Amino acid sequence: MSKKLRKSRGVNLPPLIPLSSPRSPYEKIDVFSYKATEIRPNLWLGNHKDAHDKTNGWTRIVNVTNNVECVFPDVTYHQIKIDDKCSQPLISNMSDAVLFIKEGLYCGDKVLVHCYGGVSRSAAIIIGYLMKIERRELMDVYNEVKSLRDIVSCNLDFMGQLLMYADTI
Repeated sequence: MSKKLRKSRGVNLPPLIPLSSPRSPYEKIDVFSYKATEIRPNLWLGNHKDAHDKTNGWTRIVNVTNNVECVFPDVTYHQIKIDDKCSQPLISNMSDAVLFIKEGLYCGDKVLVHCYGGVSRSAAIIIGYLMKIERRELMDVYNEVKSLRDIVSCNLDFMGQLLMYADTI
């Protein structure tokens, strides 16, 4: 069975893949019941509760929030102060975040990337990291990350910024 390609600005694109989970849009999801998810060895995606749980052994944390404190003095932090809203500067923070994660994994650190719920902002950072480091396409990485953590749902503005980021790598 062949996949029908879409055209955008003269470029063939893969078929659209729904960004929402297969759940009913009326189903309420308790994102805080999800524990951190290991995306790659020593690279974890989680929420603010995971970031404040010392038993996880994080040695490096990317905090993608405006309002969650960096609480452990023995952990190396990189904070990206953005909200999960349109027009937030995700792309301008991506290079520093990718470098921070890459350095941590190289040094053997246990790296957590978190936002408040572990759904959109932190997922977008991890997706950008994997696109850059593994030289992979956005939807390929997005679908893999979502298969590992089914509550992942980057807001549409972040998806648009990730598409623009793909053109720079």
